[in-house]
Amino acid sequence: MQSDRPHNTARVLARQRRRGTVYVLVLGVTALLIVFGVCGAMLARSVAERNRLVDDQAGAALLAQSYLELIHTRIDGSSTWRSVHTNDTWSTPLEALAGGRVSYKLADPLDNALNDDATDPVRLYTRATVGGAVRVYSIELTSYDGLTLEPVPATLRRESNE
Repeated sequence: MQSDRPHNTARVLARQRRRGTVYVLVLGVTALLIVFGVCGAMLARSVAERNRLVDDQAGAALLAQSYLELIHTRIDGSSTWRSVHTNDTWSTPLEALAGGRVSYKLADPLDNALNDDATDPVRLYTRATVGGAVRVYSIELTSYDGLTLEPVPATLRRESNE
């Protein structure tokens, strides 16, 4: 019987070592799963932030272009627009739909004076901000008869992505 004892002790020690190995293996797999989970959550957050920024940029671009058309229509229907606007000065920003803010300015590219000649061209700028995205668009307008403002072909441009 004494000869069975060392053999049983060795068997017990081997079993305990295997249990320790399985325990370490389970801890390692659990640690890997936690790392993968954290990385996945960080990736999802990054993708969501990027998508929000892309949406803000598209919204700001659309808002700037729409406001450009709106202001063009407003000043084209006014006979006093040259005297009531200051050259190259942004208007007070207005709240727009979807939480955006818009403003505009008029600039005389020839002599920096809006009210001196009714036939001088004018560049209309609009700036739209949605979230963290800012878009500035402009178009050159001219009046051949001193009354109506016509867009000069091929002068619409995106000025900046501030």
